[in-house]
Amino acid sequence: MIKKTFIYDTSRGFAALLKQYYSDKMDIHICVSKKCVKNYKIKDFEVCFFIVNEYEDLFLLPDIYFEIEHFFVTTPKKYFIKKIENLKLEHAVIIDFDYSKKDMLKVIDYNLSRFVLNASSTEV
Repeated sequence: MIKKTFIYDTSRGFAALLKQYYSDKMDIHICVSKKCVKNYKIKDFEVCFFIVNEYEDLFLLPDIYFEIEHFFVTTPKKYFIKKIENLKLEHAVIIDFDYSKKDMLKVIDYNLSRFVLNASSTEV
């Protein structure tokens, strides 16, 4: 089943990776700025990938987290990791940005298959 997926990524890099590997399994909507979030009805999405690139993203994160059932979060900047952990997002999957692309996709596949897609894993 195709799931409606919201990706918030102001750098666009992680969003491009996700789109490349999951566009056949998900209805992907990419938001690249805080302003564009207003263009979406967040409650309509079943999955979210939220990439923290700036401090402003940390303030937006809880607003989206509480609206979407399946939530993944990551950051390429080490100093945001502790801040994300301090938000105590109990049901969020925190993806380690230091993983290789292959390992990140394994983590995503595992969690998507458990909670969302119930489909075969992605070949890397």
